[in-house]
Amino acid sequence: MASTPQWLAAPLRRPGRDRGRLDVQPPKRADARRESDTMSDKTILQHIAELVEEERSLRGTAPRPEDNAARLRQLGEQLDQCWDLLRQRRALREYGDDPQAARARDVKTVEGYEG
Repeated sequence: MASTPQWLAAPLRRPGRDRGRLDVQPPKRADARRESDTMSDKTILQHIAELVEEERSLRGTAPRPEDNAARLRQLGEQLDQCWDLLRQRRALREYGDDPQAARARDVKTVEGYEG
């Protein structure tokens, strides 16, 4: 079984403040589960927005594209993992399953998808 990606296991950080973790504890009640799932989806979407902002910043500041190539590749991989996790959660919810069962897949798996 693949290990949890570092971006998912580590706290999200922005300059000057800690943004918390991506994971959310499973709720006790069914009503609360829907609210908690939404909050977790919002957290994933927030992380996606942060990654996109960093990607834009790197693309706009580098005098040569190769200066930030490694970080841009990492950002692209993390974005693909986030979108994949969000799609899994939405599919599980749509079919009446628990979205908390969704797991981030390793980069090799996510990058191997054909669209």
